[in-house]
Amino acid sequence: MASPSRILVVEDDHAMVGFYRRCLARDGHEVAIESDGFSALERVRPWRPDLFILDIGVEKIDGLKLAGVLRGGPETCHIPVIIATGKLGGFPDDALASLRRKFDAFALLRKPFDAHVLRRTVKDALASAAGRVPIADAKSFKFVVRKGTVWANIETRQVVINGRPVKGLDAKAFELLVALIRHDDPINVKELSARLYGSKDHCAAVRMAVVRLRKCIGGFRAIRIETIGRAYALRVPAEAAEAP
Repeated sequence: MASPSRILVVEDDHAMVGFYRRCLARDGHEVAIESDGFSALERVRPWRPDLFILDIGVEKIDGLKLAGVLRGGPETCHIPVIIATGKLGGFPDDALASLRRKFDAFALLRKPFDAHVLRRTVKDALASAAGRVPIADAKSFKFVVRKGTVWANIETRQVVINGRPVKGLDAKAFELLVALIRHDDPINVKELSARLYGSKDHCAAVRMAVVRLRKCIGGFRAIRIETIGRAYALRVPAEAAEAP
């Protein structure tokens, strides 16, 4: 039996609510149900769930927009999300896979699905959360800078990408990453030299810091530092878009 966890389900269909309660109770999970996205957001901080299951068609804030909000929150960016829907039945599998990646969801389930599929997906999603961490709590949020799913806490010098901590960053590589997060446009190597070293004469040192930073973030999907002439830019996946 899986270890008991707190699972927040956002679902407005009474039959599905009963289905979730019965299936998840078999594994001893504690389940909270909210019928709309706004109520779900109000529940997150006091309840601190371990997993979200979101229906796309709920009111006030739909499931996809809610997934984007959760992925964009410093206290929730590390919590896995399962999206469930019966509205995309005509979409091919590759389109659904692209949608899942766009919202950084662990899984996207087509309704109807059976208890075995739900319980297995929940078990795998909870296992995937091992090693994921929040980037900040409410008190230290003011020290956080972010671009997409890349977060940096200036106070603690912690970096989190897709909910997972980045290890091995030295001081200059961290400062470089913060500078790249704060700018959408490419930053010239001389400007980076001035920011990191107080002089425009340390371009070689900047390039070495870029090499070290690329090594540290190389294992994270779709996150890269792009070279544009004599400038650099941090490229991350596009933010979650509107539901199709």
